[in-house]
Amino acid sequence: MPVYKTFGMETPCKRRLRFNICYYFAFMSEAYNIIVCIVLIIVNYRFVFTNNIKELKEANFLRKKGVKTSGRIIDIYESKDSDGLKIFTPIIEYTTEEGKTLHFKPNDSRMNKPIINNMVEVRYDKDNPGTAIIDRKSTYNFIIFKLVISCLAFCFLFFVLFRYIR
Repeated sequence: MPVYKTFGMETPCKRRLRFNICYYFAFMSEAYNIIVCIVLIIVNYRFVFTNNIKELKEANFLRKKGVKTSGRIIDIYESKDSDGLKIFTPIIEYTTEEGKTLHFKPNDSRMNKPIINNMVEVRYDKDNPGTAIIDRKSTYNFIIFKLVISCLAFCFLFFVLFRYIR
């Protein structure tokens, strides 16, 4: 049996141990990736996809059965997105058929600053006048865009998940 010097040389025992440790970490890495994919799928479904569907249903309902009225931009809420860029959300005031004056802040924000006192078309729910949206095509397009991005994220996560499961 050959004698191995352990200084600077790798014995078969050390090689086997290193292989087992690498195999263990590779397996744990795959298990970790699978768990992360499953968590991301659940989070995407629960918080992103369902909210987009709810928002789209509400917008479609207000588009078809909502009362159309004029609103006026009375204030602007300024914030920053994740990249540090300024985004603006108008605060809109509108009057219902009953004469009640209400305010709302739409869900969509813009990069360009809206002009205060500009008039916009608003649709609100007659039974619940506090529920309102700005009546413009871009509002619906933005909701559909978010829904498409959410679906693409689902597809990507399922692809990654099935790649690791196989």
